[in-house]
Amino acid sequence: MIKLIRLYNNKIQDQDNNIQSQIKLTQLVDDDNQQSASMKNLLISSFQLGFSFLFENSQGLIILIFINQYVKNLDAIAGFGLGVVYTNCLGLSLYFGLSTGFEILASHAYGAKKYQLVGLLLNKCFFIAFIMFIPICFCMIFSKYILHIWNKNEMLCEYSRQYCITQIPGIIFLATYFIFKGYLNAQNEYRSQFYISAMNYPFIFLYSYIFIGVLDLGVYGAAITFNLSRFQNLILLFIFIKRKPSLQRCQTSFSRQAFLNNWDFLKTVIPIGAIVSADWVIYEVQSGIASNLKQSQYAAHLSLSNFNTSFFCFALGYSIGSSTYVGNEMGQKKHKISQIIWNLWYVYYFWPHSNYMASFGIFKKIICFNANQLSRCQ
Repeated sequence: MIKLIRLYNNKIQDQDNNIQSQIKLTQLVDDDNQQSASMKNLLISSFQLGFSFLFENSQGLIILIFINQYVKNLDAIAGFGLGVVYTNCLGLSLYFGLSTGFEILASHAYGAKKYQLVGLLLNKCFFIAFIMFIPICFCMIFSKYILHIWNKNEMLCEYSRQYCITQIPGIIFLATYFIFKGYLNAQNEYRSQFYISAMNYPFIFLYSYIFIGVLDLGVYGAAITFNLSRFQNLILLFIFIKRKPSLQRCQTSFSRQAFLNNWDFLKTVIPIGAIVSADWVIYEVQSGIASNLKQSQYAAHLSLSNFNTSFFCFALGYSIGSSTYVGNEMGQKKHKISQIIWNLWYVYYFWPHSNYMASFGIFKKIICFNANQLSRCQ
């Protein structure tokens, strides 16, 4: 009888061991499947956001092509370029840094399923953006006198002032667009941005041809083209957010909470956004200093600089897509998967970056738009 009991207990123990082994095997398979799905989603999402950034930021290159084609005044061409550098340096780079810091915080909150917090952070970001617009607007209005500090060409600074003042609505549109993009990135919604930017891209050719080529508005035409393109991007994105039910759960009405504890919000956002903004500002300051070159040299510099920036933005969008994706995983306490995804990002990043460098080397001469500029690009 005792032997039978022992045999029965051993049999039960063996069955328990088999069940535990099967459970562990199932968990391993589930983990592998989850990691594979995460890596696939990371790759797709990062490429979608990368191409979205490429479409959006190469619009400046398209406008520059039309300016070089239809505007014969070198001061106007250089003034347009300096105006773009100035608005990027004192306006767009700051808003981009703010939205980047916001989306990192929002991605953690979304991963932790704190949806109301995402909406509150969005409202805080809009409030801070409005406060920032006041000094930025003054900088645009008095841009001629500020630019005259390091460039003594009065006509060039006047053309820059014309562009900066006319472009003020575009700064508002783009700042709002940046924040809405951060809101979508935090929720791993990248596909819509890709489709919207791709749909809007052909219109930049149409607007440039009408306002720069046909109406011959020069620098004013370039600013109007920028404003219309950014407004169209923003409207399409806003319609998409309102029509997709899954994005409604993070929306909260604007309340007095948006005005409270903003210093704590900024203490987290500023260090994150400052890294991105500082990199952009330094790059634009170099282009601003280069405005003291001869007009032909500066035009060549602007051509290569815009091409470089446009393709660099693919890598920038790619990296932002990766960081927000990892932020969601960290918010869900999936630290192991986050580490694997982050290591894999370096492998994925090498391919587009190497293609960008190859393209820059191959098409360097084609980027410059006339023979005089071509000699400066050698």
